[in-house]
Amino acid sequence: CGDCPPSCGDGNCDENENYQSCPLDCECVPNCVNKECGEDSCGGSCGGCGENEACLNDKLCAPEYLDNGDGTITDKSTGLMWMKWSANSYYTWDFAIKYCEDWTGFLDDWHLPTIDELKTLIIGCNKSMCEDMQGPGENGCYFSSIFEGTCSDFWSSSAGSYSDTAWYVNFEDGFISDNQGTGSTNYIRCVR
Repeated sequence: CGDCPPSCGDGNCDENENYQSCPLDCECVPNCVNKECGEDSCGGSCGGCGENEACLNDKLCAPEYLDNGDGTITDKSTGLMWMKWSANSYYTWDFAIKYCEDWTGFLDDWHLPTIDELKTLIIGCNKSMCEDMQGPGENGCYFSSIFEGTCSDFWSSSAGSYSDTAWYVNFEDGFISDNQGTGSTNYIRCVR
């Protein structure tokens, strides 16, 4: 052990030694804290992801997406096809529903996603509220960097619990709620 500390090799894992600095004396302790997948720092694995999922940033299982090359993204686990970009403006809920229904691209069965469909885009947390406040996607978004656009509030087509409210997801912090009035404005990402 040419680069080992002077006490390395004495049979004790001293305070200033660890598995990497003194493998002769120190046992590797796997580290899988806050990891669903990826390496455990000892040459092992913290687990694997499900079918049609990929290990993101060596720690989180996330849906595997296919860029169709035509402005759409397909989620390989759900089969849903999404607009690659978010519509570039804020819209009221009624207008968002109509926008997606009228948007044809090259296919004609687009709609504003239900809250359950929209939640499938959240990565990096348990899909109810994200604790890190910094998603694994580009610019800290809680959706994959394969998608373009802002990570802000996005409408779903699901009506809220109260009159004139609707469900939405905030991809800046993963917050899901139905406390916004339908006259408020949010971003949209259509799906089919």
